[in-house]
Amino acid sequence: MIRYFGNHPTAANMLMIAIAVLGLVSLPKLQRDTFPVIPPTEVEIRASYPGATPAEVED
Repeated sequence: MIRYFGNHPTAANMLMIAIAVLGLVSLPKLQRDTFPVIPPTEVEIRASYPGATPAEVED
């Protein structure tokens, strides 16, 4: 295949353009979720009271 495209540079350029066009056509269909929406299943609460006993924090 390398030899073929070496002997036919126009075919290599056409293939490169076809791949670039396919990439540009598929670009709007790509998902771009940086932070996907995940429904919470648990809630975690942390409270920091320095010097307090666990019973005092619980109340």
